[in-house]
Amino acid sequence: MANIQSMTDDASASTDGARSSSPYLLELLGSGTSGFANETGSISTVDPRTETRILKRSRDPAAPAQPKANMGSIRPEDRDAFGRYFKQAVAAADNIVSKNEADDVVGKVNAASDLSHTLDDLWRLRQMHAIEWQSILNFLQTALRRSLSAGDVELFGIEQCDALRRVVSGYLSGRSLDSHDTDEVMELLERTGFESVIPFPANEE
Repeated sequence: MANIQSMTDDASASTDGARSSSPYLLELLGSGTSGFANETGSISTVDPRTETRILKRSRDPAAPAQPKANMGSIRPEDRDAFGRYFKQAVAAADNIVSKNEADDVVGKVNAASDLSHTLDDLWRLRQMHAIEWQSILNFLQTALRRSLSAGDVELFGIEQCDALRRVVSGYLSGRSLDSHDTDEVMELLERTGFESVIPFPANEE
């Protein structure tokens, strides 16, 4: 695995306003196409609701911090919707594991598709959360969507299925996250065969 620590530095603000330094944080670029910047700087489509890209390591101390969630402006109906969607995501991720244990390939693929749709629902509520949460969700969406498109879900074993469940239940609940959490998630996805989540190799230093 490439040197993870060589990709970004001080890329985003955490929920308490402190600067975080994960190599796996997104920069929100506005509405339109979503994707990750590749080696040529172009954007490859990931999600149609916003533009995103991975930040490379920046050593400029004056680099602007990423915006954090405005928790005071969250509507009660959005909080309720988030609770429903999170429970649905946990149930779908659990179902992927159980279908895999039962050797039910069709059921496993259907459960993965359900999870993908629910992650899209959660993405619509991304402004409720800080950039670390948004980054983790977007990476998970990318990993799952690419696996579904490539037909890889049928071949998932317990490690891949459990990784999806661990990310959903452990990192998308709405709890406070920091740069170490984004690192843990990306390392987990890499370790269990989701290397395609990372759009370009880190620069060796």
